[in-house]
Amino acid sequence: MKVSKEALVACITALRRYASLNHATLLQKREERVKYWMEALANIPHVRVERVSPDPEKDEYAIYYSTDPGPTVSAVIAYIQAQGNTLIGLRVERLFLKDRFLEITNTGY
Repeated sequence: MKVSKEALVACITALRRYASLNHATLLQKREERVKYWMEALANIPHVRVERVSPDPEKDEYAIYYSTDPGPTVSAVIAYIQAQGNTLIGLRVERLFLKDRFLEITNTGY
């Protein structure tokens, strides 16, 4: 395999930067953002907020879903606008049977 000098320097630079990061601080900031959104979404009608994994190092923080998407979508949009933010995208999905199974058996994702 052939690798250019530039690609090698870029890879080494990226690895050095990653090694120099304060991972504990980054993890704490990410956890603060997750807690903020969990608390904010907990007050929206028909939304249930749960932690998927108690391990903050995993990207399995929370599930947000609604049993009645119509009022929930309206409430989410109103909340975002009230906070002075702009909605960039929104996706509404129906859970699959496997998702219900995992929820009922509490085996996680």
